[in-house]
Amino acid sequence: MSDRSSPGAKYEHLVPVPWGTVRIEAIGAGGSVPFIDLAVSTVAAEESCVTVAVVPPDMASVLIRIIGDDAQDGESVVFDGYLEVPEGLVEVADVASEEFAFVYRVPVGNMHLRIVVDDVLEATTLTISMSQLIEEVAQSKTDRT
Repeated sequence: MSDRSSPGAKYEHLVPVPWGTVRIEAIGAGGSVPFIDLAVSTVAAEESCVTVAVVPPDMASVLIRIIGDDAQDGESVVFDGYLEVPEGLVEVADVASEEFAFVYRVPVGNMHLRIVVDDVLEATTLTISMSQLIEEVAQSKTDRT
């Protein structure tokens, strides 16, 4: 469900995150999902996919904010780079797309991607800034009620 109440947020979703990992991946890119080595970093990246560690679902749900401009200051930037997007679609999901998957339309090409979290070690809020975000085109969530 989308909630536009937070300033600057285009889309917001409060979700439990299995395995404590959120995946941001260009659809159709065919790359691999990078493995996070928590001894080194809470983020891993490839040309077309970024994974970010967040709190596991037994601790809390995670608020995922999707915005079309630069993420707010005052939070911890964990990724600031580019994602190769061959089909103009980016999926934000749990690592295996078991609980949730949200798809966004962006221009084809290299998209600037900036990710900030409220807490690097135990993130409960993840703000994902996609340059030139057009719209959310699909969403799915498992209803556990």
